[in-house]
Amino acid sequence: MKIASRNVNGIRAVTTKGFYDWVKKNDPDIICLQEVKSFEAQLPPEFRYHMTEYDRIRHAGTRPGYAGVATFYKKSLKFVS
Repeated sequence: MKIASRNVNGIRAVTTKGFYDWVKKNDPDIICLQEVKSFEAQLPPEFRYHMTEYDRIRHAGTRPGYAGVATFYKKSLKFVS
């Protein structure tokens, strides 16, 4: 299982800096992002297109443009309890 963690300093900015290619090349099962600095509605439309293999859990900061984390996990993962 591959788990990746990155401080992206803004999810909208990172999508223009090779993020999708990085995901495709490394094929992580779980991606943990810090400092996403955006709400769900602010995600670029192409983000949903490129990340269809993943579900996500997000927590935006309370102030727009600050903090926020997101965890993406492959839909194919099997969870056990």
